[in-house]
Parts: sequence; structure tokens; C-alpha cells
Amino acid sequence: MSMRNQVTCSMKDVVASRPQLFDGMKSLVDVGSGTGTTVKVIVETFSELRCTVFDLPHVISNVLKCDELFDAVEGNMFEKIPAADAVILKHVLHDWPDDDCIKILQKCREAISPVEAGGKVIIIDLTIDLETDDQDAIETTLYYDINMMISFVVKMRNRQEWHNVFQAAGFVNYRVDTVGVNSIYELFP
Repeated sequence: MSMRNQVTCSMKDVVASRPQLFDGMKSLVDVGSGTGTTVKVIVETFSELRCTVFDLPHVISNVLKCDELFDAVEGNMFEKIPAADAVILKHVLHDWPDDDCIKILQKCREAISPVEAGGKVIIIDLTIDLETDDQDAIETTLYYDINMMISFVVKMRNRQEWHNVFQAAGFVNYRVDTVGVNSIYELFP
């Protein structure tokens, strides 16, 4: 299965099973989003939501041609993220060591609306959970963990490690849910 198909399938699962993630939002920025596959799935269900794909210039030049569905903005997530009610990071943070994740999340915090206006950061990523009964989830996350260590000299995080990163970035209020092998973290300012 291609990466785009995998993203489409997993996002359709998230949107179908957790539509409340997008309640009250008027705008959403997908940070490190690649070609816009994630937001394309989101706006197919939430057409009133104004979405922005945000990534490096060489990536934005290849964004899906869906101008009527979302905007494409080039930039660097370590410098500034466009303002929105919420920010989504899907399978982005596992590519970065803790210090960089903290910097990225701090930039996200600067970009989002207050919690009363629906402000939050949504993180969809794998979480190592060796205590789950889901053997497929354990095998999948450990497989990705080994790949990340070999390819990028980073590792997948368990819930406590995610908690530590969130706290260091200034997010003390958050909740977590699971859809398939993905954890969905909602971080509130």
C-alpha cells in the first residue's frame, strides 16, 4: 500500500470514529503535512473547516491540486506556524528527538487559538504500549521503533515519554485516545 493510501485509510478511520476532534473549529493547519492527503480527507467530511497545508517549500510545490479545498503555505515549523484554531501533526513528531519536538510544539502553541475558541494541537502518532492486548499494535509500533532508530537515530515514545515532551512544551492539559494502532493526543493551551 502506498503512503498516500495508508494516510487516507487511517485518516478516514479517525474522522469516522472521532468526528468530535473537529468540533467548534473554524480553521486547521496541518503541519509537516506533505502533499495534503490528511486535510483532503478532513475537508471531505467537514467542508466548512478552512484547512491549510504547511510544509517546506520543496514539499509544498508538490501539494495536491485542491485549491478549492485548502490553502498551501510554505515555511519552517521551527520558525513560525500559521495561526489557526487548531494544528494537526500526523506522524510528524516521531521523526524528531525530544528537544526538537518541544520546539515544534511550542511553535504550535503560539499558533493556536485559546482553548475557549477551540484551540488545541492534535497529534496522531504511534505510541509504544507493551501492556495492550492488541498484539498487532505491539508488533507494528516496535517495527516502526526499530526503523526509526536505524533510519533517523530517533525512537518511538511510550505514553510517559509523550507526557514528558508535552509538559516540557507547556501543555499540562491533554487527553489521549486510540484509533487502530494510532494514538490521538489532544493538547490544550
